[in-house]
Amino acid sequence: MIWVKVVLVDAIRLQRDNTAGQTPRNNKWNFAQRLSPHLTDTIMLQEYVFRFAPIVILVLFLLLIPIKLLLLRNVKANNKEGLFLGSFFMLGNRPTTIASKQLFYKQSNTVNGIVYGLIALVVAFYVLMQSIR
Repeated sequence: MIWVKVVLVDAIRLQRDNTAGQTPRNNKWNFAQRLSPHLTDTIMLQEYVFRFAPIVILVLFLLLIPIKLLLLRNVKANNKEGLFLGSFFMLGNRPTTIASKQLFYKQSNTVNGIVYGLIALVVAFYVLMQSIR
């Protein structure tokens, strides 16, 4: 499906480049004109993704900071800075005897999985739009 769309988009662009400034003379040009609303929708979606995907990725990373600080609020530990910095990596449950730390590790890994998954979806959609271009 994507391959067919890419081929159609390339064919329409090639047809437009070949007949720039000329009056339409054949059915292929009329076919391209009929498809142009779909083409403009795709181009608008691409521009939207290219403009806002980096911003969304940055916002998702910045969203992690207050979430981690809220999770750290109930942890009884001496070096909360080390816990905070280490919590951005998905390291699994580290062995500890403090229940609040174990809960923090579990919640932190859950938050990391959700946010990193959303970032992966944004990046995948960005790459998909780049391949259609």
